[in-house]
Amino acid sequence: MTKPNVAIVGSGIVGTTMAYLLSKAGHTVDLFERGKRIPSPQLEQFEAHIMSHCGPEYYAEKWEVPKNVRDVAQDGDYPLQLVDDQVTAVGGKALYWGALSPRMSPKDFHTRTQFNYGTDWPIAYDELEPYYCKAEAFIGVSGDDADNPFAPPRSKPYPMPAFELGWSARVIADRMRKQGIALGRHPQARNSVGYGGRGACANFGLCSWCPTGARYCPVHHLELAEATSRCTIHTQTSVRRILVDASGRGRALLVQKEDARQPTEHPASIIIVAGGPIESSRLMLLSTGPKLHDGLGNHSGQVGKNFFLHHVYDTHAEYKDRLFGGRANGIGYGVSFQFVDSPKRGQHGGLKYSQWDSVSYEHPQSNAMYMKAMSGDEWIGGREVLKGLEHRITCQEIGVDVEVVPGPDKYVKLSTKRDRFGDPFAHVHYKFNDFDRETESAANALLDRLARAGGGERMDHKAPQARSGHHHMGGLCMGDDAKQSVVDRMGRVHGAPNVFVAGGATFPSLSAVNPTLTMVAMGIRTAEYIADQFK
Repeated sequence: MTKPNVAIVGSGIVGTTMAYLLSKAGHTVDLFERGKRIPSPQLEQFEAHIMSHCGPEYYAEKWEVPKNVRDVAQDGDYPLQLVDDQVTAVGGKALYWGALSPRMSPKDFHTRTQFNYGTDWPIAYDELEPYYCKAEAFIGVSGDDADNPFAPPRSKPYPMPAFELGWSARVIADRMRKQGIALGRHPQARNSVGYGGRGACANFGLCSWCPTGARYCPVHHLELAEATSRCTIHTQTSVRRILVDASGRGRALLVQKEDARQPTEHPASIIIVAGGPIESSRLMLLSTGPKLHDGLGNHSGQVGKNFFLHHVYDTHAEYKDRLFGGRANGIGYGVSFQFVDSPKRGQHGGLKYSQWDSVSYEHPQSNAMYMKAMSGDEWIGGREVLKGLEHRITCQEIGVDVEVVPGPDKYVKLSTKRDRFGDPFAHVHYKFNDFDRETESAANALLDRLARAGGGERMDHKAPQARSGHHHMGGLCMGDDAKQSVVDRMGRVHGAPNVFVAGGATFPSLSAVNPTLTMVAMGIRTAEYIADQFK
């Protein structure tokens, strides 16, 4: 018996996970991606970046999507360009991610009940915990909670042993431990041993361009999905609308190739929207019809609302020791979850501290030397180079990821600017609220405290500029009440029984930890539900 066909919008880590699981379950899957297919593992990119020192223009020329297809308008407080967070290519942002894969904790799912802020999830940690185990096995997570007394409960061990702290991180961790601060090893979707048909990490030191495939990349499972002969990838193809029938069921996608003059319809029995919070919200708002004047799933006016970023504050600390950071490292070696659920949570959000076992590239003396060399005005000798590099031996990057609360001044709407097809781009309005400012202040104070606890001093005591870490959430939030949410606890759009949303767009909230593992766990849960319900 032929199983219902599935159309998935977006080929990021969640869309790819679901494409693999559903094609393995016997469904025919079509995956639509606006971008191109980039070689993976990223040996070509690694060599270009490290060996040839190619800049962004190299990648833009080879793989970038035209500006008239990909853009995001924005206003408000966020200082960086959100369109730069988007990786429009097969594999999405997880082509280049740092692979940090922690779990959310039980209290993170119920901040309204526990701390009187935010919104409770319609599901609890215990319900998601088995899927956390499946997600860790699926992408291959290396970890160990022996040095993390704040770890949430787990029913199965990590699939692989943890990566040990680098030498400099061990030195700093020992100092912090004497002051009652736990600095341990970060769970990572990077092979510490051979796993899942991929080799062990060789510590090239640049996880964002992994040349070997040891760091997990969604293309790995996408290729396995293609091997079933039931999964087809449509690249350089924009999904312009979700088309629905008179009953509200999704019947097809309206798609258009980058160089095509006219769109075509792609019929589907099941539709999954996994294009990231901004583009998924945009697609739902564009999907209007006779009974959908404000967009699909927007009967309550919630589409695009409750959007939020994962604020990350990075700075640099200078130590008295010659720490030699970055000799053989991976991203985010040292981490403290001690402040994710601090006694002051509620006055401000949770805080996750990272002690990067990497060299600092931001010391003024080093940068001055670099700019002088690049100007070509004056030849620089070996002594001057060594002097300029001295501070890189004693400086390291430190950072705090923080919890952010959605609010009425954070949302996605349609822009007045239009793409090449005549469709409005997304427009993000983003204003920090009082809770965000309190959390920012707490993060800055924590950076001071932990730099000193590790035997160093901040190089700049001003509050660092917030960046998103490429983590976008909300916009199509889940909930049991259709008047206050867009999708139900399984990701099914209220009023559209065969249309699902997957990924961070469904998150009502997030703690200070990275969201990717939770996204994959939720994707596995929804894929299994679809495979069970649509036979």
